[in-house]
Amino acid sequence: SDRHRAFIAVHTGAGRYSRRNERAYTDFCRRVCQTVGDRLAAGAGALEAVSLAVAMLEDSELTNAGRGSCLSRDGSVQCDAGVMLDSRGLFAGVGALPGLVRRPVLVARCLLESQLQSPLLPGGLIPPSLLVGHGALDWARANCRDCDVGFVESDNALVTPAARTAYLKYSRLLEAAEQQQQQQRLGPRKRRAESPDSSPSGSQRRLRRRWSVSLATAGTAAG
Repeated sequence: SDRHRAFIAVHTGAGRYSRRNERAYTDFCRRVCQTVGDRLAAGAGALEAVSLAVAMLEDSELTNAGRGSCLSRDGSVQCDAGVMLDSRGLFAGVGALPGLVRRPVLVARCLLESQLQSPLLPGGLIPPSLLVGHGALDWARANCRDCDVGFVESDNALVTPAARTAYLKYSRLLEAAEQQQQQQRLGPRKRRAESPDSSPSGSQRRLRRRWSVSLATAGTAAG
């Protein structure tokens, strides 16, 4: 019916995809859309639908989310996820969530639902809308036991062989690029040190200072 008409769109992330895996990606997207469509037809709301769709992406090794995610610089999984409910103007998200949770989006959903249930906490405190790092993990352990977020015991549970192989490959490439950049930085310094006449004249320095404009802003908060 018109009342339950819905449009579902999913994508598996930005980047290059090989022709060899194209069929697997399209089949997976089709399966996600079908599953979410069935849930909507059964009476699910928008928040449940989008959470289900993203949770399926996180469960699949095809995507850079949840299990199979690209690894961080230290070789671990850290996940970001968020949900938004436009009818109430609410948002909730988690960032750099340690790889001990299979479905970070369900932690974000649980966080948003806590805002819906309690607009104000005891003492007039405002519920959090964004949690990061181990603070997000601690909150999930305390509040999401019934949300099927998929807690795991090992930091390596979400690390797949493909992700580990890619991590080692690109770590070597990054190390080589950083070494090359360092050499390029040292080159001009060495040439300037060997050529004292190459420094700008006093008038040039004054001109540069005259037209140098810098704008910066910062902020901080606590609690």
